[in-house]
Amino acid sequence: MSSQFKLLWGLALLGLLGGCGKSNEAPPAQQGAEATARTPIANTSISVAEMRTMRPAFELPAITEAIQSAEIRPEVQAIITAIDFSVGDLVEQGDVLVELDPSQFEARVAAAEAALQSAKANLEAAENNWARAQKLKPEGYISDLDSDKAKSSVGTARAGVAQAVAQLEQARLKVSRTTIIAPFSGKSRRPYHAVGEWFGP
Repeated sequence: MSSQFKLLWGLALLGLLGGCGKSNEAPPAQQGAEATARTPIANTSISVAEMRTMRPAFELPAITEAIQSAEIRPEVQAIITAIDFSVGDLVEQGDVLVELDPSQFEARVAAAEAALQSAKANLEAAENNWARAQKLKPEGYISDLDSDKAKSSVGTARAGVAQAVAQLEQARLKVSRTTIIAPFSGKSRRPYHAVGEWFGP
Protein backbone atom coordinates (compact mmCIF):
# COMPACT_ATOMS: atom_id res chain seq x y z
CA MET A 1 0.00 0.00 0.00
CA SER A 2 2.72 2.40 0.87
CA SER A 3 4.59 1.84 -2.39
CA GLN A 4 1.43 2.27 -4.48
CA PHE A 5 0.55 5.44 -2.61
CA LYS A 6 4.01 6.84 -3.27
CA LEU A 7 3.68 6.09 -7.02
CA LEU A 8 0.30 7.81 -7.27
CA TRP A 9 1.59 10.73 -5.29
CA GLY A 10 4.57 11.04 -7.61
CA LEU A 11 2.36 10.97 -10.72
CA ALA A 12 0.11 13.62 -9.20
CA LEU A 13 3.13 15.79 -8.43
CA LEU A 14 4.43 15.42 -12.01
CA GLY A 15 1.02 16.36 -13.32
CA LEU A 16 0.96 19.44 -11.13
CA LEU A 17 4.42 20.46 -12.27
CA GLY A 18 3.46 19.82 -15.89
CA GLY A 19 0.35 21.95 -15.47
CA CYS A 20 2.44 24.80 -14.12
CA GLY A 21 4.76 24.60 -17.16
CA LYS A 22 1.90 24.66 -19.63
CA SER A 23 0.39 27.76 -18.11
CA ASN A 24 3.58 29.75 -18.79
CA GLU A 25 4.29 28.50 -22.38
CA ALA A 26 1.67 28.27 -25.18
CA PRO A 27 1.49 25.35 -27.61
CA PRO A 28 3.60 25.62 -30.78
CA ALA A 29 0.54 26.16 -33.02
CA GLN A 30 -0.75 28.99 -30.85
CA GLN A 31 2.72 30.56 -30.68
CA GLY A 32 2.95 30.57 -34.50
CA ALA A 33 -0.45 32.29 -34.86
CA GLU A 34 0.46 34.98 -32.34
CA ALA A 35 3.83 35.58 -34.06
CA THR A 36 2.12 35.98 -37.41
CA ALA A 37 -0.43 38.39 -35.99
CA ARG A 38 2.26 40.52 -34.42
CA THR A 39 4.61 40.62 -37.50
CA PRO A 40 4.36 44.12 -39.11
CA ILE A 41 3.59 44.23 -42.88
CA ALA A 42 5.61 46.63 -45.02
CA ASN A 43 3.65 49.32 -46.88
CA THR A 44 5.21 48.29 -50.17
CA SER A 45 3.62 44.85 -49.91
CA ILE A 46 0.08 46.26 -49.72
CA SER A 47 -1.74 46.54 -53.10
CA VAL A 48 -5.26 47.82 -53.69
CA ALA A 49 -7.09 46.13 -56.55
CA GLU A 50 -8.67 48.51 -59.07
CA MET A 51 -10.01 48.30 -62.63
CA ARG A 52 -7.97 49.88 -65.40
CA THR A 53 -8.40 50.22 -69.16
CA MET A 54 -5.29 49.02 -70.98
CA ARG A 55 -4.53 50.61 -74.33
CA PRO A 56 -1.76 48.87 -76.21
CA ALA A 57 0.82 51.05 -77.96
CA PHE A 58 2.66 50.18 -81.14
CA GLU A 59 5.76 51.65 -82.74
CA LEU A 60 6.12 51.04 -86.45
CA PRO A 61 8.66 52.53 -88.88
CA ALA A 62 7.03 54.74 -91.51
CA ILE A 63 7.81 57.34 -94.15
CA THR A 64 5.66 60.46 -94.52
CA GLU A 65 5.12 62.06 -97.89
CA ALA A 66 3.52 65.37 -98.78
CA ILE A 67 0.10 65.31 -100.40
CA GLN A 68 1.30 67.87 -102.90
CA SER A 69 4.58 69.65 -103.41
CA ALA A 70 5.83 72.36 -105.73
CA GLU A 71 9.15 73.92 -106.65
CA ILE A 72 8.20 77.56 -106.96
CA ARG A 73 9.94 79.77 -109.51
CA PRO A 74 9.09 83.26 -110.76
CA GLU A 75 7.67 84.03 -114.18
CA VAL A 76 10.03 86.98 -114.56
CA GLN A 77 13.77 87.30 -114.11
CA ALA A 78 15.14 89.70 -111.51
CA ILE A 79 17.38 90.00 -108.45
CA ILE A 80 16.09 88.59 -105.15
CA THR A 81 15.60 91.39 -102.62
CA ALA A 82 13.96 89.41 -99.78
CA ILE A 83 13.17 85.83 -98.73
CA ASP A 84 10.25 85.86 -96.31
CA PHE A 85 10.39 82.26 -95.03
CA SER A 86 12.77 79.88 -93.30
CA VAL A 87 13.25 76.12 -93.38
CA GLY A 88 10.27 74.31 -91.89
CA ASP A 89 7.96 77.34 -91.69
CA LEU A 90 4.24 76.68 -92.00
CA VAL A 91 2.91 79.03 -94.66
CA GLU A 92 -0.65 79.75 -95.69
CA GLN A 93 -1.91 80.04 -99.23
CA GLY A 94 -1.23 83.57 -100.48
CA ASP A 95 1.65 84.31 -98.09
CA VAL A 96 4.59 86.15 -99.63
CA LEU A 97 7.60 83.86 -100.04
CA VAL A 98 10.11 85.77 -102.18
CA GLU A 99 10.37 89.39 -103.35
CA LEU A 100 12.22 90.37 -106.52
CA ASP A 101 13.53 93.77 -107.58
CA PRO A 102 10.66 95.38 -109.54
CA SER A 103 12.55 98.49 -110.72
CA GLN A 104 13.06 97.38 -114.32
CA PHE A 105 9.42 96.38 -114.67
CA GLU A 106 8.19 99.58 -113.05
CA ALA A 107 10.21 101.49 -115.66
CA ARG A 108 8.44 99.51 -118.36
CA VAL A 109 5.11 100.42 -116.79
CA ALA A 110 6.02 104.10 -116.95
CA ALA A 111 7.05 103.73 -120.60
CA ALA A 112 3.82 101.86 -121.41
CA GLU A 113 1.76 104.58 -119.72
CA ALA A 114 3.51 107.23 -121.83
CA ALA A 115 2.93 105.18 -124.98
CA LEU A 116 -0.75 104.92 -124.12
CA GLN A 117 -1.04 108.69 -123.68
CA SER A 118 0.61 109.17 -127.05
CA ALA A 119 -1.72 106.66 -128.69
CA LYS A 120 -4.75 108.40 -127.20
CA ALA A 121 -3.48 111.75 -128.53
CA ASN A 122 -3.06 110.26 -132.02
CA LEU A 123 -6.58 108.86 -131.83
CA GLU A 124 -7.99 112.24 -130.84
CA ALA A 125 -6.19 113.91 -133.75
CA ALA A 126 -7.38 111.27 -136.21
CA GLU A 127 -10.97 111.59 -135.02
CA ASN A 128 -10.80 115.39 -135.42
CA ASN A 129 -9.41 115.04 -138.97
CA TRP A 130 -12.14 112.59 -139.83
CA ALA A 131 -14.81 114.92 -138.44
CA ARG A 132 -13.49 117.82 -140.60
CA ALA A 133 -13.27 115.56 -143.62
CA GLN A 134 -16.92 114.63 -143.22
CA LYS A 135 -17.84 118.34 -143.32
CA LEU A 136 -15.58 119.26 -146.22
CA LYS A 137 -16.33 116.36 -148.54
CA PRO A 138 -19.95 117.28 -149.37
CA GLU A 139 -18.79 120.75 -150.37
CA GLY A 140 -16.05 119.29 -152.55
CA TYR A 141 -13.12 120.76 -150.64
CA ILE A 142 -11.36 117.39 -150.26
CA SER A 143 -11.12 114.36 -152.48
CA ASP A 144 -12.49 110.93 -151.80
CA LEU A 145 -8.94 109.71 -151.32
CA ASP A 146 -8.24 112.21 -148.56
CA SER A 147 -11.55 111.38 -146.95
CA ASP A 148 -10.74 107.68 -146.98
CA LYS A 149 -7.28 108.35 -145.49
CA ALA A 150 -8.82 110.37 -142.67
CA LYS A 151 -11.25 107.56 -141.96
CA SER A 152 -8.59 104.84 -141.97
CA SER A 153 -6.32 106.88 -139.72
CA VAL A 154 -9.04 106.73 -137.08
CA GLY A 155 -9.01 102.92 -137.19
CA THR A 156 -5.21 102.85 -137.04
CA ALA A 157 -5.19 105.20 -134.05
CA ARG A 158 -7.75 103.08 -132.20
CA ALA A 159 -5.65 99.97 -132.81
CA GLY A 160 -2.63 101.85 -131.47
CA VAL A 161 -4.54 102.69 -128.29
CA ALA A 162 -5.60 99.06 -127.82
CA GLN A 163 -2.00 97.90 -128.30
CA ALA A 164 -0.72 100.46 -125.80
CA VAL A 165 -3.32 99.34 -123.27
CA ALA A 166 -2.26 95.70 -123.70
CA GLN A 167 1.41 96.60 -123.27
CA LEU A 168 0.61 98.56 -120.12
CA GLU A 169 -1.33 95.65 -118.66
CA GLN A 170 1.53 93.28 -119.48
CA ALA A 171 4.05 95.60 -117.83
CA ARG A 172 1.90 95.87 -114.70
CA LEU A 173 1.47 92.10 -114.65
CA LYS A 174 5.24 91.64 -114.66
CA VAL A 175 5.52 94.00 -111.71
CA SER A 176 3.02 91.87 -109.79
CA ARG A 177 5.01 88.75 -110.67
CA THR A 178 8.01 90.09 -108.76
CA THR A 179 6.20 89.07 -105.56
CA ILE A 180 6.11 85.26 -105.31
CA ILE A 181 3.32 83.90 -103.14
CA ALA A 182 2.52 80.42 -101.80
CA PRO A 183 0.18 78.56 -104.17
CA PHE A 184 -1.16 76.43 -101.29
CA SER A 185 -0.70 76.00 -97.55
CA GLY A 186 2.12 73.77 -96.38
CA LYS A 187 5.58 73.45 -94.87
CA SER A 188 8.48 75.14 -96.58
CA ARG A 189 11.74 73.50 -97.49
CA ARG A 190 15.20 75.04 -97.69
CA PRO A 191 15.40 77.85 -100.27
CA TYR A 192 17.83 77.11 -103.07
CA HIS A 193 18.69 80.77 -103.66
CA ALA A 194 19.78 83.72 -101.53
CA VAL A 195 19.16 87.44 -101.43
CA GLY A 196 21.10 89.18 -104.20
CA GLU A 197 21.00 86.28 -106.65
CA TRP A 198 19.61 86.60 -110.15
CA PHE A 199 16.46 84.50 -110.10
CA GLY A 200 14.20 83.62 -112.99
CA PRO A 201 12.12 80.97 -114.71
